[in-house]
Amino acid sequence: MLAELADSLFRRDYRPCRPRWVDIPKHDSSARFRRIGILTIRDRIVRAAVKQVLDPILEPIFLPNSFGFRVGRSVDAALDAASWALSAPTGEKPKLLWASPLDVENCFPTLDHEHVGTVIAEHIADAELFSLIQQLVATGGETIGRLWWQRRCGLIQDSALSPLLCNLALHSLDVTAAKIGQDTQAGVAVMRYADDMLVLARDANLVNQAITALRGVLARQHQRFKRIPAPRPAAAGVDWLGVTLRPRPLAQPDSTIFGYVVPVAKIESMLTRLHEMTAPPSDKIDAAAFNMAKWIVSVNSQLRDWRQAYLFADNAPDLFRLLDDVARERIGCLLKTVSGLSWTEIRRNHFAMLPRGFWTWEVPGARLTVLSSLAPHAPRRLIRRPIWWTDRTANTVRGS
Repeated sequence: MLAELADSLFRRDYRPCRPRWVDIPKHDSSARFRRIGILTIRDRIVRAAVKQVLDPILEPIFLPNSFGFRVGRSVDAALDAASWALSAPTGEKPKLLWASPLDVENCFPTLDHEHVGTVIAEHIADAELFSLIQQLVATGGETIGRLWWQRRCGLIQDSALSPLLCNLALHSLDVTAAKIGQDTQAGVAVMRYADDMLVLARDANLVNQAITALRGVLARQHQRFKRIPAPRPAAAGVDWLGVTLRPRPLAQPDSTIFGYVVPVAKIESMLTRLHEMTAPPSDKIDAAAFNMAKWIVSVNSQLRDWRQAYLFADNAPDLFRLLDDVARERIGCLLKTVSGLSWTEIRRNHFAMLPRGFWTWEVPGARLTVLSSLAPHAPRRLIRRPIWWTDRTANTVRGS
């Protein structure tokens, strides 16, 4: 298939297929859905290859306040940057006292194809590559509007190329935010992770001014913010990227250091998810058909994903202990239900002792992860450049 696909691209007769659309419920409400486009293997390979070509071209263009869908950047880096922006050294007052989180409404489905094509053309000189990208973009779009103002919009979610194009389409927001910060003498700072933004400012009026400017940029791209909350004091806590940014209680009264915690609502949703993953098999299904090792591996994967996401939260140790207790309880009940053994036999056959006094359940081929027993992880840098990056890369792009 790779040789045939390479020949098709070389002959310029490659045509992407229409995706198979699947609507999945959003985590915040069962009444809302996210449309995912399932691509063929050929199209996935082509989109991943195009992304590899575009990454070294577009990465030096993006600004430091953009964190989503970029190599060497993450949610942790965005939250760390927001925490430092809100903090102040000993003896000084914080400079940014007000905050307002923003979210682009239906970002991927509403991205305008004409706008995407325009920003791509500003950075891509190869006509054949530009034509290929246009084909890939057009495949996942739909026509909206009436006859006299029809336009096509929408990028395929679950595509390797779409996040990069989304970052490029929203790059104008970063440029506008940087200009506002410069004009106000660092009185405004804006962080963006994909379509989630956080506006920090010296006072509430500056927050409103920044939001007005950003709304104007989005309006020209035929997009809008989902909701615009009123500016609030950052010291009261700011919800962003699934956590709550808030000041850390310190012994020094003249210091202001911000951190973040996982809110109760998020923890409850995590526990609900854990209960769903460890629900016993139905009476109509033979319990022997279930592979307990694969079941535990699936739970381990989810637990480690949560650990990666909330490793640096201030309440991470308490959260991990809670998840460990619930996971052990649920897996123990699952072992008892599937095997039909007594608790004494369950402990005799599946109990495993870990270092430092921790314990867990294990079956042949798998052992339940205990998050509290894992060694703490503190990376040297939360923001890292891509492997291919050199100082010459940025100079070459700027010179071109």
